[in-house]
Order: sequence, then C-alpha cells, then structure tokens
Amino acid sequence: MGISTDAQRKARNKYEKKTYKQLNLKLRKTQMDILNGYCKEYGVEKYPFVITAIAEKMERDTGKSFDEFLAEKSNENSNK
Repeated sequence: MGISTDAQRKARNKYEKKTYKQLNLKLRKTQMDILNGYCKEYGVEKYPFVITAIAEKMERDTGKSFDEFLAEKSNENSNK
C-alpha cells in the first residue's frame, strides 16, 4: 500500500465503520499454534480460513448456504 493522505484515511475509516463489524477471537496458545501450523501447511491465510469454516458450519447445521442467508438479509433490508 502506498502513502495515503489524511482525507483518504478518513474516507476509508468512515467506509469501514459503516460497512464492517469486528469480531475479536481469543484462542488458547495451543489452538493458535495448531491453526498457524494448518494454515502454513496448506498455504491458506487465517482470516479467509475462519470465514470459510464459519460458513461451512452454518450450512451443515441449517442446510442453507451463507449466500442464502445473505439473500434473506438483503430481502429483509429492502422491505424496510
């Protein structure tokens, strides 16, 4: 990433505050070691791996894909 101006930083921060929510995840050291090892061995980054794992678990539990949940949420928001 290059150098950004103060205005660019403010705009990005405003966009991120509007668009994202943050989840802080605490893991035991041994759990993090296992996750780090897995990600290194399989060449994946932790963030996308965790997102995929959450989506797969939701689909197994509900039978609906994460995209179906997104579509439902989008429909709810458009009906407001």
